[in-house]
Formats: sequence, structure tokens, C-alpha cells
Amino acid sequence: SMYSPFGVVAPSTRVDLEALRRYAFQNRVVVIDRVEDDPTVPTVTVDSAHGIELAFDHLRGLGHTAIAYAPGIIGTYTAHDRRDAYRHAANRHGLSPVILEAAGGMEVGPGIVDHWLREPVRPTAVIASNDAIA
Repeated sequence: SMYSPFGVVAPSTRVDLEALRRYAFQNRVVVIDRVEDDPTVPTVTVDSAHGIELAFDHLRGLGHTAIAYAPGIIGTYTAHDRRDAYRHAANRHGLSPVILEAAGGMEVGPGIVDHWLREPVRPTAVIASNDAIA
């Protein structure tokens, strides 16, 4: 038939493999993130390390010497990969990593801006972990 049910899962936390198996549409599910615990689950992901390196190198090329990182959703492999890649890029350039996070109880966006404003040496550029944070 021309209609084939499928699912695309873009998790906000690590994938619950049991739930995935329960609702897997006869194995027609693709997860947008890594799934390290089950190599049989089809996944699509980006090369976060390379992407962060490209962003960091671009900002350095524009003359920025203080580059912060604004993480988004915590708990996915992608979020972890991007944070690690940012730290690695900062260290590679001899810069101290600055990770902007919202204080407990604050909304993410305003909290990140508040953290940025409180930095003693305010970063002149910020790499956002995703479009929502940007």
C-alpha cells in the first residue's frame, strides 16, 4: 500500500527504549539523536563536535576572544556532545569555557541572559546549542 505508518522521535531526554519498542510501528521509527544502548534502533544525528568547532572557528575569525556557550535541553546525547565539543574548542583556543545557564526557577532564555550580564568579563559571542536557545 502507499500508506506506511512511521514515526520520527526527537527526544527531549534520553530515549526510553521500552516505550520505543512498545510503539515502534513495526520498526518504522527513526530517532533524531544517538541511541547507544541498542544499535538496532535507526537514528539520525549531526556531527555536533564538528558543528561546534566550525561555529567557534568562525567567531574567532571575526575577532571574538570571549565566546560563551548556552546549552538547551539537558539529558540528550546531542546536548552532551555539544557541551563537550564547546569545552574542547575553548581549550583548543586557550580560552576559559563559559557556560551560560539559567538559575533555578528562572525561564531558560531570561536566565541565560541574566547569567551573561553577571559575567565579570562579558563574552562578546555566544554559541547556542539549538535554534530555540538562539
